[in-house]
Amino acid sequence: MAILQSETRESIRQAIGEHLGAVYIGVANGSTSTSTLVDSAGLIGGDDDYIGKWILVTDASDGTTVNIRRITDYTASSTTLSFATAMSFTPASSDTYELWDAEFNPERINRIINDCISEISDRVLVPDEDTSLYGDMNQQTYTIPSNISMISKIQYRASVDSEKLNDANSSDWTAGTYTTVSSDTVQYREGTNSLNLLNASASIADGTPLAYSNATSATNISDMDKIEFWIKSSSALTASSLELELYETSVSGTKRETLSLPAISARTWTRVELSLSNPELDTSIQAVQFVSNHASELDSAELWVDEIRAYRTETEHYETLDNYLWKVNREDRTLHITSQGRGKVFNKKIKIVGFDKPATLSADSTACEVNPSLIIYLAAYRLLMSISGGRVTDPDDSRTAAGQYRALAERILSGLSTPQGVPTV
Repeated sequence: MAILQSETRESIRQAIGEHLGAVYIGVANGSTSTSTLVDSAGLIGGDDDYIGKWILVTDASDGTTVNIRRITDYTASSTTLSFATAMSFTPASSDTYELWDAEFNPERINRIINDCISEISDRVLVPDEDTSLYGDMNQQTYTIPSNISMISKIQYRASVDSEKLNDANSSDWTAGTYTTVSSDTVQYREGTNSLNLLNASASIADGTPLAYSNATSATNISDMDKIEFWIKSSSALTASSLELELYETSVSGTKRETLSLPAISARTWTRVELSLSNPELDTSIQAVQFVSNHASELDSAELWVDEIRAYRTETEHYETLDNYLWKVNREDRTLHITSQGRGKVFNKKIKIVGFDKPATLSADSTACEVNPSLIIYLAAYRLLMSISGGRVTDPDDSRTAAGQYRALAERILSGLSTPQGVPTV
C-alpha cells in the first residue's frame, strides 16, 4: 500500500496532546526499577504533583516496546515518578516518555486515531496498485486483491527485457533419484508443452535434487533482477518447500543462486516471481535444478514447469485495457474480463491501478497514509467534545474549541479531490 505521509502514530498522538495542552514529552536520565522513572532535567513541581497522570514509556533498547502506566507517586527531591504496576522493562536513560493528563489515557488516544481514520475511509482513498494476477485465456473471473477498494484502470505488461534460461523441455532435463521426467503436451502455459516431474512414493530427504538441466550455452543475467516461470503442483506446497538453484557450467559447478518458491496452491497454474540474491555474480548461468526442501510435501507429488526466464523489471512497459473489456462485480469482489480482453492479457502480468481505504495504525512506528493534520483535528474535536460536558459545565469552552477543530478538518476534506474509478466493495 502506498504511503503518502511520513507521520507515525507516535508523532500524531504527540501532536494531538500538544494541541490540547495535555502532554509533556521527556527523556529519562535515570531509573531504579521497573516501577520508577527519573527525569532530573525535565520534571519540576512539588511532591505528588503528577499523581493520577498517565505515563507512556518507549524502551530505547528496541525502539518498539511501549508500556502505559498510571502515576501513583512523585518525589520532587529526586524527580522520581512511581507507578504501581511494574513495566515489562526497566526504564533507563535515553528512554523517551510521554506524561499525559489524567483524562487522556494514551491507549484511548490511539483508539481515537484509528476511529478517525475509519470515519474518513469512505471519503479519503489512498492510491494503490496490485500486480499479483496473470492473464489466462480460459479464465474469465479473477478475485480482486484485498488492497483494492476502487479500480481506475486495468493494465497488462506488454513488454519487458528478459533472457530465457530454460524452456522446460523434458529432453534437456535429467531426473533425480525419486523423480520421473517427461513432457506434457496437454497441461502447459506457453509453447506446446511443459516439463512434468513425477515423484515416486518415497521419503524424499530435504536437499534432494528432483531434476536438473545443464544447458549447452551460458547466459548472462547480471542485469536482471528476477526469475519468473509457471508452475503447477498436484498438491499444495508451503513456502520454501521447493527451491530453484542456478549454477555456472553444470550442477557440479559453482552455485550462484538458491531461490525459495512461495506457497503453491494445488492443481492451479501459478506464476512465480523470484528475486535474484546476487545478480552481479550471475554472468554465466548454464544449469538449473529443482531441489526438495520439505520431504513430506513432495512425496508422490507431480509438478509441471513451463518457461524459466530472467527479467529486468525496471523495463516493464504496461498498456491499458479498454474499459469495455472488463467489469467489476461488487457482490463477490470479482473482476470479469471479456474474451477479447483475455486475448490481450493472456499469459501477461496484470496491473490493477486504483485506490484502497487508508489503513489503521497498529504500532507507534506505523506511518499514516492520509494527511496527518486531518487526523489530528478530528481527534482533537472528539476529545474536546468528550470533556466539554453541558452548557453550564464547560468552563474551558471546550465545545467551542472542538467545533473549530471540526471546521479545520472539514476544510481539509473539502479540498481533497474525489477519486475516480469503479468501487469494488
